[in-house]
Amino acid sequence: METKAIDLSHCDISDLAWRVINDHNARQKPIPPAAVPYLSAMRKCTDLTDQYGLDSAEGIVLRFLGNFTTARGDVSKAVREELKKRLRAHK
Repeated sequence: METKAIDLSHCDISDLAWRVINDHNARQKPIPPAAVPYLSAMRKCTDLTDQYGLDSAEGIVLRFLGNFTTARGDVSKAVREELKKRLRAHK
């Protein structure tokens, strides 16, 4: 079975966060508890240069990715890959 690639290059960080939330709700799967605070903060960010309180969006995304490794599904995988791609380009 072949999976269709999901193009997320046009989404800002908050859009990516909402996609994860909506996908997990639709599939009735819990978001890993350790990832929830970072996902919540990501909803307030547009790109990696933003600040959320005293934290950079880049740092929030890095911590989110570190805690979101067990999530499954096409949307979760696509969001992880898109965020990793943006982090590599941001350096």
